[in-house]
Parts: sequence; structure tokens; C-alpha cells
Amino acid sequence: MTWIETIIKFKTDFVCSNSGSILQIGFNKYVADSIQAHKPSSHTIIEINSQAYLCALEWSKNKPHVTVLFGDWFKLLVRDEIPKVDGVLFNISFDSRIEFINDLIEKCLNLGGKFTYWDDERYKGIDLILEFEDISFTEKDGQKKTYLMPKYTLRNKTLN
Repeated sequence: MTWIETIIKFKTDFVCSNSGSILQIGFNKYVADSIQAHKPSSHTIIEINSQAYLCALEWSKNKPHVTVLFGDWFKLLVRDEIPKVDGVLFNISFDSRIEFINDLIEKCLNLGGKFTYWDDERYKGIDLILEFEDISFTEKDGQKKTYLMPKYTLRNKTLN
């Protein structure tokens, strides 16, 4: 398993730990496959890039509990088009509207729900009390790597 596959597995294990409905913002086939391995009750994917959206539609064929939405996650949020879910994997490397992540969590994440994002230094502006987990692993070439995974669990409807 490559380092990226290892990180994806840890992230999806975390957001899928409630065995419920999952929201994936930003399509990535490996992330989507890893979410599906957990057999979520539903899996909603939001993708803004038209080429990636078409790939997501193709990937989702014959997957009965998968919904693929085309558009900007923030606009869908404002229009109340994003379902309530038990886990959110924000799979976008950087979004200038990161300050609205709290709105996404408050509107869409069920109590006890899990949230993580693709770690990027620019996301330090998220106003959440995050837990971090050190993930250490060895790559196929023997090189040791460590990754600090951000994790958040919604414990009450007033963000903590």
C-alpha cells in the first residue's frame, strides 16, 4: 500500500466509523472505493469539475446507494441541497471558502458525526477543536513516513 492509500484508508475508516451516510466533497476514485468498502447506508459525492463529475457518474453506475451531485459544495449548502450525514470527507486540497466549513458541519453533520479533510497548511483557519492522530507507516521502498490526520467529531450542535 502506498502512503496515499494508507492515508485514504485511515480517513475513510474514521468518517465511516458510524456505519451511516457519508458525504464526499471532491471525487477521487480511491477515496470513493474506500468509503464503499465500509458499506455506508448512503454515499453522496459532490464534484464541481465537469470531467471529474462524469468520472464519478461512470464510477457510481450499479452502486445503488450512491448519489453524485454536480456543483459547488458551498452553493449546494446555501440552497439546502446537501443531505444530513454521519461522516464528511472534505477531499479538496484547498478551498478559499474554508471559513464556511463550520456551516457545512452545523447544517449537514448528524450528532456524533465524523469530519476530516485533506490536510493542507492553509486549512489552519478552520475554527474547530480538532483532534489529530499520528499515522506512521512504512512505504514499499522501506521509507518510514508520518502523517498527522485531522479529526473532528460533532458532540453537540454548538461547535466545540
